[in-house]
Amino acid sequence: MVIAVCSDIHGNIKNLEVFLNRLKRESVSSLLCCGDVVDFGGTFEDKACLETLSRLNSKISQGNHDANASNLRQYMLASKSQAQFDAMLRTIPNSIVQGEIMIVHSLPSQNKKIKNTNQAKIAFLHLQENYPEVRICFVGHHHFPVAFSYDPPSKLCFEERETIFQIKDNLRYIINPGSLGASQGDYLLFNQKERKIERRKLYG
Repeated sequence: MVIAVCSDIHGNIKNLEVFLNRLKRESVSSLLCCGDVVDFGGTFEDKACLETLSRLNSKISQGNHDANASNLRQYMLASKSQAQFDAMLRTIPNSIVQGEIMIVHSLPSQNKKIKNTNQAKIAFLHLQENYPEVRICFVGHHHFPVAFSYDPPSKLCFEERETIFQIKDNLRYIINPGSLGASQGDYLLFNQKERKIERRKLYG
């Protein structure tokens, strides 16, 4: 079973379509998105991105852009179609937990970007206290592909720098696939059977 993970599309429908075409060549069983599907929520591209992911039954966690786009227009007059779209944005959950996997835009709050091992360790402690069942947490927000592993007994945290790396049973992981909407189009594949993470790019 292979899971495709993306984040921070920011209304880039072109990259999303290229990404989905790439996945047709893979044995992908499910698609996860760690938020910021839209940019500011009012464009055709923003709507196309959310509708496309929804049509594919993708699992989506709410990003700060998704939340802000609907909140900004909450007290404004809007067309019926825009109101329906904003309602869709507001129903996106902040996080989703499925077995050992969690998807969320950022930890421990929507405003924190996890860029280094010190920030990652704070997030790991938050996960350990609030979601002890989670072994792999996929996050977004930072727009840069980065991964951290954590050994609970020793409380040591490391950055995983390889393009392809194994998930070890004794460690916990926080993994950012990068931004699918950025110029290189970052995403990753998680082979659950082989316990392997593979970082990929649409371009370059």
